[in-house]
Amino acid sequence: MEMESRTKKTSRNVVYATISQFIKIILVFISRKIFINQLGASFLGVNGLFTNILSILSLADLGMSTTMMYCLYKPLANNNQTKITAYMNYFQKIYNIIAIVIALVGIAIIPLLKYIINLPTEIPYIYVYYLLILFNSIISYLFIYKTTLLQADQKMFIINKYDTIFQVVLFVLQVFVLLLTNSFALYLGCNILCTFIGNIFKAKATEKIYPYLKDNKKNIINKSEKKELFKNSYSLFFYKLGGIIQSNTDNILISLFIGTITVGYYSNYSTIILQITTFITIIFTALKASIGNYVTEKNTESQYEMFEILEVYNFWIVSFCSICFFMLVPNFIELLFGKEYLLSNIFLICTILNFYTSNIRQTLWVYRETTGIFSKTKYITLITAIINLILSIILGKICGLVGIVLATVIARMLYAWWKEPQIIYKDIFNKNVKIYFQKYILRLILTAFMCLILSIIFKFININNLFILLSIKAIICVVVVTLIYLMIYKKNKAYLFLIEKIVKKRRNI
Repeated sequence: MEMESRTKKTSRNVVYATISQFIKIILVFISRKIFINQLGASFLGVNGLFTNILSILSLADLGMSTTMMYCLYKPLANNNQTKITAYMNYFQKIYNIIAIVIALVGIAIIPLLKYIINLPTEIPYIYVYYLLILFNSIISYLFIYKTTLLQADQKMFIINKYDTIFQVVLFVLQVFVLLLTNSFALYLGCNILCTFIGNIFKAKATEKIYPYLKDNKKNIINKSEKKELFKNSYSLFFYKLGGIIQSNTDNILISLFIGTITVGYYSNYSTIILQITTFITIIFTALKASIGNYVTEKNTESQYEMFEILEVYNFWIVSFCSICFFMLVPNFIELLFGKEYLLSNIFLICTILNFYTSNIRQTLWVYRETTGIFSKTKYITLITAIINLILSIILGKICGLVGIVLATVIARMLYAWWKEPQIIYKDIFNKNVKIYFQKYILRLILTAFMCLILSIIFKFININNLFILLSIKAIICVVVVTLIYLMIYKKNKAYLFLIEKIVKKRRNI
């Protein structure tokens, strides 16, 4: 019964997440098209640069949201309302402090912006735009502790529901503002409004599901629990720091070495990557609470069996997205934004490698976070990030944009690629990590082989209409990749597991 309930919750979360992200992707690119038409590449670059800078300030979070989820798994499973409210009261105080810290640091770095912004012509009121983006970042921290409770309790679908509703509202407001006023300030104001109201709705939904949160404001956690919490947060801080250096310094370096406008061109590609990555992350976030519950109940062999099943799903999704990115994105950008926004094929390949080598580790991250081995792997991301930053500066000066993107891939493969699975296989599964590396290399070769096959097929397609060409190529990608992967994995445990769940669901219907 518990397994069925867990599977049902996971399935619902994944379905809601998929629909939500699909809607968001459509709206983001229509809005982006209008943004470029109305405001141009300079504002696009500034928006991307400031968003990146403020993402670095999220370091103040100290990995608290992941720690919070880990702390809540057990009391939620035992319906220990006293402990849940104690943690929630404590996290509320912490996130209020985090919001204040981000506000102060965000204001403090304003004098440094003039050294980072690199535009051919000055944009008036540029610091006002920065403050608006900063304010939008701050208000999200005032509510995050409540939405994290929903995630930990396998109710991610509620968050996705409200995110989708307010993404649609935001889209309508921003398009209206851009077409009627051409005001970047009002465009950012719409974002603040929807972020604030959307977070209030999610907070109210949380209070409705857990009414006892209001009545137990005096519950507090003990000293040993605080110590354990900060021990995990300390470890996760290094993940956070490493992740920020890897993911959020590229736009700053591009602006410094090449120019802020190039950040706008790059952001068309990075936005596609971000949307796809968000989609994959949402799926695995939806799985995280179920896996967290699963690992507390099952033995090591059962945990490894589930890990292997998720690894196949992880590969299938990431490989398919990488192939589609390589085959479709140039046509997509040319169709939506114009040929002048296209970047080189070498850059495209480096970007795909960056996406693949990062997202193929989603299953590892889920098990790392749900098993609580933060302290043993805490320096991996940070060491990788330091290597990445050094290489980005060196290669960025030598090779420009391609060098900055390629540096991330090289840094990841030099350390994180082999170190993280080594620890997880040894400490969680008690198995030889060679199994993982062999499968990783074979799957990477398979992805490259699929790209080669499709490239050969597409050489025979000669259609001038970009929309029709893109549609035909998309259909071919879906059909060819799906058929070949079904043939390869038809006897795999992951495939059989999925078929079993589908059959069981149909019988219940």
